[in-house]
Amino acid sequence: MASFWRFIGIAAAGAVLSMTVRGAHKEMGAVFSLLCGTVLILLLTDRIAETVSAFGEIARLSSMTDGQTALILKVLGVSLLSEFAAQACRDAGEEGIALRVELGGRIMLIVLALPLLKEITQLIAEMTA
Repeated sequence: MASFWRFIGIAAAGAVLSMTVRGAHKEMGAVFSLLCGTVLILLLTDRIAETVSAFGEIARLSSMTDGQTALILKVLGVSLLSEFAAQACRDAGEEGIALRVELGGRIMLIVLALPLLKEITQLIAEMTA
């Protein structure tokens, strides 16, 4: 729980400093905001590793195949990273680019889901034949 409070404290301090810097120098405020966001993500790397490890254990216990586990982890990764990139673009004042990043993330999610949709369609076809 202490790491959570440290995370929140750094986020709040970064937001205040970013707003202060942005008031004097808009470009530097955007850079500071991006830097703060990157530091916050780096603080989460241990928790991300724990989550992936726990998910692997859950997948093993539920008899999921390695392919299914990999697919779910890829979907989660694309979703989180595209959201982070879009928010970074917004912090830099680039709403248009942020929207394109979100669209790209959604398209990648569809591409990742296509093999699964194909399998489901084949199962349905076999069951109704």
